[in-house]
This record gives sequence, C-alpha cells and structure tokens, in this order.
Amino acid sequence: MPDEYKYKAFISYSHADRRWAKWLHRTLETYRPPGHLVGQTTEMGPIPARLAPVFRDTDDLPSSPDLSGRIRAALTESHTLIIICSPSSAKSLWVDQEIRMFQQLGRAERIFALIVAGDPVAANSDADCFPPALRIAHDNEGNALGKAAEPIAADARKEAGGRSNARLKLIAGLLGVGLDDLAYTIAVEELARVAAQSRSTFADRFQRLVGIAPLQYLTRWRMRCAHEWLTSGGGSVASIAERCGYDSEAAFAKVFKRFTGVGPGAARRQARAG
Repeated sequence: MPDEYKYKAFISYSHADRRWAKWLHRTLETYRPPGHLVGQTTEMGPIPARLAPVFRDTDDLPSSPDLSGRIRAALTESHTLIIICSPSSAKSLWVDQEIRMFQQLGRAERIFALIVAGDPVAANSDADCFPPALRIAHDNEGNALGKAAEPIAADARKEAGGRSNARLKLIAGLLGVGLDDLAYTIAVEELARVAAQSRSTFADRFQRLVGIAPLQYLTRWRMRCAHEWLTSGGGSVASIAERCGYDSEAAFAKVFKRFTGVGPGAARRQARAG
C-alpha cells in the first residue's frame, strides 16, 4: 500500500453496526500479513507489515448528510474504503455520502464491502444491504458510468460462512493477493502446529518428502478437484472458483490453465464433446 496515504483503510458504517465496526477495526489493526508476502508489490501496492492505522469515526454522527472537514480529510488520506453493509447502512445518508466522495476521488476500484446483515440481491427493498452509491459504477476519474456496479463483497453472515471467512477474503482484497495465498499460510501453520514444528521447518521437510512445496501441492490438489467438478457438471465456473478459494473467475482461470493447459470453459467443452 502506497506510503502517501495516512490510513490503510477508512471504515464507513451506520452506528447501528458499531459493534461490527469495532470488531473490524481491531481485526485489521492487529493483523500481520505472512512474512513471505511482506514487501511484494501487487495491484494494491507493496504489501505492508501491518494493516494499520485504520480510520474509524467513533463520534456520534450528525443528522446532516454533509461530511465534516475531519471526515473529508480522513477519506482523502485513506488508501481504501470499507463499507459495513446492512439494511441500516443502506439507509444511511452519511454512509452514502462517504462512498460518493471516495468515488469522486477516483478510487472506486478500492471500495470493499463487508456484508453483516440484509440481502445483497434485494435492491430497493427494506432488506437491501448496499447503499445506493455502492450500486453505481464509476471510472478511475470518479465519473459515473450510468450502469450498475458489482460491489466487491465479503459476506460475514452465518449462512454465508461467517466472519472468519469474510475476514480473510476482505484482507486478501486489501492486500491485492489471492485468498489462496492467505488460506495456504493458515493451513500450513496449522499442520506445522500438529507436527510440533515451525512453519519453515515443516515446509522444508514436506518438500523433501513429497517433492514439491506445500503451496504447489495444495494448488495442484485444488485444480484437480476443480477439473472434476467442471467436467461432471458440478456448478458454474464462478461457484467452482469460489469453492477453490478464489475471489474472481479470472484469477481462478489463470491458475487452472497454468496447471491443466486449458481454461475452465475449454475443459468443460472437451468433457461434453466426449
């Protein structure tokens, strides 16, 4: 993340969701990216050693939709914007204004959503969890494109996997890495604990015994599962990508083709052709 920004992220929320905001603020500021990723450059900039500081307004918000100078300054100085999405925030003029200002700064592609309640597909209803501005696509200059946006969302609702999975997905987006990169680290660290070894020792021994690194083994296994699901009609490419731990079809397709030699669509067509 570029150093010119004072804050790694700005958390926008309705005060009805203040407990979620407090949890997210603590979660982000205490998170430490895996050491082997720190310093690597992604589309979000160099990966920092810490995701701090994060801005969270703890004052009671006025009824006026006009943003204060302090809030405007914090938004300007923030690399990313995280919206805590719920029916309450969808109705908040304050949250909507914060989104619009960040879009006007030309940073629409750096807006992330954390769904905590409501329904993301229930647009224009009482259950809608996305503020109106979040549903409007903008270009890199901050201009509205006149078409619907597809918000980048991590879903913390229990029926969607809960806060642990949402936390990992959100952090992966903020760092500009694949969910697989973070999930791999957690999986290897857990296996290393079971084996009573450090992560580096476990990884070294794994490679000597199996012949490939744990990450490569894990990715290869996931691609084998993906190939089986694709060729047996086990869901859409998007759903299979998500099952394999990828945030987007494009990222999944790139890895799948590297391991199999063909894209997901081509693999499915080949299987259907017999």
